[in-house]
Amino acid sequence: MKILFVRTTNKISGSETYNVNLLGGLEKDVDNLELVFLTNFPALITRTTNQGISTQKINFHFNEIGTKKDLLRILYAIPLFYCLYAKSIIETQRGRKFDVVCLQSMTEKVFLTGWLKVFGYKVVWIEHGPLFISQVSQIIKSLYVIMSFFVDGIIAVSKDTKKDLIRGGVKKEKITNLYIGIDTKQFFSVKEISRRKLKAKLGINPKALVIGFLGSIDSKKGIEHFILIANNLCKTDYEFHFMVIGDGPKFAWVKDSVKKIKTAFTFTGFIQDPVRYLQAVDILLFPTRHQEGISIALLEAQAMGIPVVATDMGGNSEIISHGKDGFLYNLNDRGLMESSLLQLAIDKSLRTRIGISAKKNVEMRFNIKKQSVLFYHYFKDICGR
Repeated sequence: MKILFVRTTNKISGSETYNVNLLGGLEKDVDNLELVFLTNFPALITRTTNQGISTQKINFHFNEIGTKKDLLRILYAIPLFYCLYAKSIIETQRGRKFDVVCLQSMTEKVFLTGWLKVFGYKVVWIEHGPLFISQVSQIIKSLYVIMSFFVDGIIAVSKDTKKDLIRGGVKKEKITNLYIGIDTKQFFSVKEISRRKLKAKLGINPKALVIGFLGSIDSKKGIEHFILIANNLCKTDYEFHFMVIGDGPKFAWVKDSVKKIKTAFTFTGFIQDPVRYLQAVDILLFPTRHQEGISIALLEAQAMGIPVVATDMGGNSEIISHGKDGFLYNLNDRGLMESSLLQLAIDKSLRTRIGISAKKNVEMRFNIKKQSVLFYHYFKDICGR
């Protein structure tokens, strides 16, 4: 079976990491499968190539359509759009037609699906999170629903995403919920003595409890919420340190807003592999305001046995069972989130119990070695229809 994955983007975020994990899992754990990845983003090309995936660059530099203005730009350049994709697909398939083409960006879903169907390709979409409750233009949402009638199948990364698509008018028979996974072998629990040594190496008091933030530093991921909670916790009798792992549009604002307590903060900037810094984290605080699909950040933290306190947004409740392998709260329950963090700070045995349960949860339900086989059978089924 021969599959082409297409993902155009202008950044590395959860969706891009999703691609790296899925393609890597399929390449390692499934036989008799030929994969080709088509993207425009150099950093993503590097990551998939390092996974051993055959990756080709497409010179497409338009933003993914989300507004009327984006839509008009694409319509203006539509001849170029089709020429670029026709040339790239023909070159990458090297004489043997792809059995399935998997599209992920809105631009390709709306404009490429019909063209591919005319030429006899099986087409699958991956939807990385809720669409119809987002701020995407209504005309684009309507085009999405129209084109969904022609697609062979849609993979929703969470049950919440599937419900959103159905509410938006997509036929439920088209949609299958398949969870992505991570390579759990890359993530490991850290013994307390090792964590303390790493804290000291990073210039953090080994006795301080480190609360981490992992992800894009922006309002959607709740960075303002994180800073408010950090300020409040610094006023308690317990010694906390806060580690912000990532980069984003609010990076400069965050550094400026914590000047008075800057000694209590460590900023890593963007890093491709968060494992080194996660080893120093005692608790992950994930106060996202965004309707998540399945958060890679949550999976990575839990796979390392780190207890998580998060907002109940999107697919987060499909990862975390409140009180069992983490804690979930409504968006405005900042006081309850602070109470949970204090409880975890005080009770080391609680941190250990929640962390062990979280690690088992990821290994059982979100292990890419298992999930990649499910994806393979899904694509095989699509080919047989």
